[in-house]
Amino acid sequence: MPTTDPPRPLFTLSSGKFLTRSRLTNVIRRLLRATGLSMQEAKRYGTHSLRIGAATDAAALGLPSWLIQAAGRWKSAAYPRYIRSPRKALMRVAPALAAQAQS
Repeated sequence: MPTTDPPRPLFTLSSGKFLTRSRLTNVIRRLLRATGLSMQEAKRYGTHSLRIGAATDAAALGLPSWLIQAAGRWKSAAYPRYIRSPRKALMRVAPALAAQAQS
């Protein structure tokens, strides 16, 4: 039988407060500051970074695009904009093109 309870957030803190987007952003930035990043650098990251990271990792694992789109709850075809190319992969492009041109 369906519940009539109102929807509640998935995560709560030990204090009983809900983990809001704002609180999670603050946690992410505090952790980044603890690694030595400046406040200006840390402010470049937030909850959106988690979506980007998840989409990028899923693509790197070879998961199908429909699954990445579904897991990220993208209703549009915008999900590829969240997938970042790993720096190592990008660094292989020029040598591969040069090798192809020489053959």
